[in-house]
Amino acid sequence: MSVGKLTQPLIKLVWGSTDLTEYPVGSGPEPIFYGVKVDLQDTKSVPTLQFNFNPNPIAFKAFLDCKNGQVDQPIVLTLGYDKGTQLILKFFYAGCSFSSGHEMDVTVYAVAPTKGAWTNNRVNFTMKEPVPLADFPDLVKEHCGPQCQNIEFEFVGKAALEAPSIQIKHAAINQTPHKTVVDIARANGMITSINPEGKLIIHYPFNLEGEAEVDKPNPSPKPVYNGVIRNVYVIGPGLLNTFKREQRYQLGQTNFDFTNAFTSPIAFEQDNPKVPDVRTVPGRTPADQPPSQPSGTSGNAQPTIPQSGTEKTAASIKEARAAWAQAATTTCSADFFMVPYLAGIKPRDIVAVASLNSTVPYYEDWIVSSVTYAQDDGASVAVSISGERPFPGEGRLVDSATDAAIKAIIAMNRTTKDWHKMYWAA
Repeated sequence: MSVGKLTQPLIKLVWGSTDLTEYPVGSGPEPIFYGVKVDLQDTKSVPTLQFNFNPNPIAFKAFLDCKNGQVDQPIVLTLGYDKGTQLILKFFYAGCSFSSGHEMDVTVYAVAPTKGAWTNNRVNFTMKEPVPLADFPDLVKEHCGPQCQNIEFEFVGKAALEAPSIQIKHAAINQTPHKTVVDIARANGMITSINPEGKLIIHYPFNLEGEAEVDKPNPSPKPVYNGVIRNVYVIGPGLLNTFKREQRYQLGQTNFDFTNAFTSPIAFEQDNPKVPDVRTVPGRTPADQPPSQPSGTSGNAQPTIPQSGTEKTAASIKEARAAWAQAATTTCSADFFMVPYLAGIKPRDIVAVASLNSTVPYYEDWIVSSVTYAQDDGASVAVSISGERPFPGEGRLVDSATDAAIKAIIAMNRTTKDWHKMYWAA
């Protein structure tokens, strides 16, 4: 009789100096929390965390001790597998809910350190001289003050190559630092993503021609987590609970209260060629600016920054904006059990869903736009993702070398047993 090995996810919470995973109770140290849920969004919000304290006097007292004595201390979550990939994320207390009666409950809400002065406070300054786009986030940090100095940025892909040569100069700026950076990047066809550690990643749409060769994803049977580099996760038989694809066209006005909460990036395209594009003309305020990238971190969108000029050709801006408009014409959603192979999946990663026919190395590749890790009633963790891509019939998103590597992973997994071996051996 063979002896197996029990492998289960690792979920560890430490609030300040208090380890909530090994808290001393009558029978010895044990977890005093449940229902951990982490929400990671690509652009809509900073990472968030929520969890519940066990409904007993010991756990509730621990909550009060933490809230009263360590409310300004970080809540550190470790999520993954003991001898595999682990996400180590830092949050700060943002509120709670409390229920009493027959069903008692304390739920804690926390947000990543990016949330705060960077996303909520306005900065007000005027640029006297142009600066390279690569230096613009640091300029905004300087005006935000010392409370924003821990905010980190990184330009990746073609954006990292072009940002030093793009000159930015604007008139008076009066809005939140986060939206200021998002708007400047957006005006040049770039996206501002927020990685699980709260770092801002500035990049072009992945479907922009040539971007996949520079912002090169990493396909591997044993992915190594990196908050900046895109990983490719090849999903085969036996792991998907559900996988739903959806396509909807924007057919005119659908939001009849005339707010900009659900504006579509399709407006990047200028329909009338006879109307001059003033977005890169010095001294002009672009009345035809594209809608704001939904950031979700600073409340309602503020008025667009008056643009004084960017030294970037109108043709290259239009190509980037067109790619952005096409990037999300088709969306998907999926649910998985968090096996070691999937621990660490994040927004900006790529999911390649393999064909059920093992003799054909066909797959669909999708850009992950959000990830939710949720602890269930037991010890397991469910992973829910949403993704997007241009219409699937328009070909692969990845470059030819990555395409070959993905097909090689599919080819080595001929049976369901092979796939599960890869899922659990990572």
